[in-house]
Amino acid sequence: MQWVHPDTALTAASLTESALSIIRQQWSISFNSLYHLYQAGICPYFYVIAQTFVVLFLLKGFAGTKTNTVYLSPTTTGLRKSLRAEGITFDMPSAEIKSKGTEPGEAADNSFSGSDEDDALWMASMGIMQEQANIIPSTDDSQIDYRPSSLVRIEGNQIHAFFNYLLNYQICYVAGMPATLLSPIAFEGGVLRSLKYRQGKAKEYKSKKKYRDIHYLELSGQIMPQQLTQLCRLMREAQNGEYSVNLSTMAYSIAFNFPRKSDLQESINDEPLPIAGLSVSDVKHFTMTTSLDKQSLRLLHCSNHKYAWEV
Repeated sequence: MQWVHPDTALTAASLTESALSIIRQQWSISFNSLYHLYQAGICPYFYVIAQTFVVLFLLKGFAGTKTNTVYLSPTTTGLRKSLRAEGITFDMPSAEIKSKGTEPGEAADNSFSGSDEDDALWMASMGIMQEQANIIPSTDDSQIDYRPSSLVRIEGNQIHAFFNYLLNYQICYVAGMPATLLSPIAFEGGVLRSLKYRQGKAKEYKSKKKYRDIHYLELSGQIMPQQLTQLCRLMREAQNGEYSVNLSTMAYSIAFNFPRKSDLQESINDEPLPIAGLSVSDVKHFTMTTSLDKQSLRLLHCSNHKYAWEV
């Protein structure tokens, strides 16, 4: 179960302009509510899921962070210029920007790189004047646009400026419809929604024309991080420590799985963490730093109560 807003199957084409205006107003109220729960330390994390990017608001102490942190992925040269124009300071922890060529291990494919004209049009659509754009330092980083390496990190007091940026510009809207807010706890305007599931039985080939019956449970939807750990604990107990999980990760969110090398040898958090929406074991798990290094889990296998995995 998770809390979402807006929870509607309607499209902009089926709504009048006045109806879209009401939806946008309600979205702003809901976003304000969720953000202030996060700032108060009540909401441990939440997502803003737009058509072309995902934003993760992460509370201090989770995933090795030492302060409240926001991650935005993927980004483009135009989006990063827009943030700088608004005075929002950020860094790119996964980027290795080069003047020529591509990143190590990546093919020489610049098909998604935007031109100066594209950047200007994008910034104009965000309401940023050309005079503002001209004062932004130029960088040769377009080769990482739309890739996991384009991940942007915003920390501390810069987060409030970024929150206002999301509220005031059209970046969170597509054809008038706002982005999806996804949270583990309740917030104003949020609707409690369950995952879709399908269950059944199938035959698995063993050897020498021998088969065995296996039971499967298929879950679809936006599965929150703590839901995966909770399901794994449930399955381990229910299946006597013998089960497998196949995972499909939302592509835009894979970039969030990067290690903070400077924190690996340090104490992550000396203060008690909030547990709203999370169990104590979940909190303990999420205060650990990740070792996935810009990859995602593809297969999780439990045998004799011990885990193995593939990325």
